[in-house]
Amino acid sequence: MIDIYVLYRKATNPRPFNRFFESAGFGKAYDYLKTQELPEAFIIKRSRGSVAAPATAFVHPLIALEFLRWLNYSVYVEQLSDLLTSE
Repeated sequence: MIDIYVLYRKATNPRPFNRFFESAGFGKAYDYLKTQELPEAFIIKRSRGSVAAPATAFVHPLIALEFLRWLNYSVYVEQLSDLLTSE
């Protein structure tokens, strides 16, 4: 699982984090994973932050990809293009 909060903290001028969980892309990815009969714990695990530890949002890799697309589409497309065209 991937902690998308780590990615979010590195972003410049990010949108409000919780809006991602209201997005159509998240909904589609989540629904797809549920059709695969994955337990909730393998799709998403969130924890609130505290003074001792920052908040976390561990998600399935498919949801992490959707998060990257939602967070910064230009960077997502550039990295995907580089991956697909590399030899």
